[in-house]
Order: sequence, then structure tokens, then C-alpha cells
Amino acid sequence: MAAGAPGLSLRWTPGLGHIVHIKGKSGSIANLESARSVSSSKSTRSYHVPEWTKLGNQLDEARLRIRSEEQRVFGQLRAAVIRNLVKLRRNAAVLDELDVACSFATLAEERGLVRPKLNHGYVHPGNLDQLRVLILIGRLIRSSAAGIR
Repeated sequence: MAAGAPGLSLRWTPGLGHIVHIKGKSGSIANLESARSVSSSKSTRSYHVPEWTKLGNQLDEARLRIRSEEQRVFGQLRAAVIRNLVKLRRNAAVLDELDVACSFATLAEERGLVRPKLNHGYVHPGNLDQLRVLILIGRLIRSSAAGIR
């Protein structure tokens, strides 16, 4: 239609409906029989073309159908969420626990905290030093408590 037009757009006006708007001095579709010039300036021209008005109306109808379908689908989604709210909240709680557990696992790995090797004894060999310190602290507390009486 408008060969070489730098900016061709379909616009809507309240009085004329859809019009063809062309930016640029050289843009013109006046050679179309059905084109009726609506306005022009130094840099733009506007035309009313019945075929383009029909196309614009079809685009508007398509937008309305899309919007209506979106509202219908979102309504169904909302209803499904409400029906399954208890399950969704339960799943969210499980995901929260998994998130915390994974964070602790990542932290343990970063700090080099590894799974202890268990034996059949009551004290883990790696904890003997800590156990000795705790026993000494316990004795000190007991002896100081006995001295206070």
C-alpha cells in the first residue's frame, strides 16, 4: 500500500473509527480508490480506508475475545485454587521444610560438617575431648555449689 512509509499505523478516532496514519512526507496511499484523506500536516497524513476500518474492527473483536477467554480461564484457576487450598497450603509447608533442610545441608557442607561414624559405644571417639571438658565443668559446678552450702 504505502511503499517506503517510515511509520504506518492503524489508529482509532471517535468520529471516524479506524484510520490509517502515516508518518513521513513521502508517505501516501492516495492512489487507493477507497482511501479518503482525513487530515495532513508537514510530517503526517491520515486516511480513512473502509477495508482497514473493517480490519481494525476485527482486531478489536479479537482483543475482546482474548480478554474474555483470559477472564474465563483465570476464573477457573481461582476456583481450582480455592477448592485445593488445604492441599496447596500443606504442600507449601512441606516445601518450606525442604527449603530449610536444604539450607542446613548446604551450610553443613560449606563448614565441613559431615556425618559422624557411629559405633556401639556410648561416646563417639571424636567427641572425647569435648566430653572431658564437659565432665570437668560439671565437677567444678558441683564443687562450687557444695562450697556455697
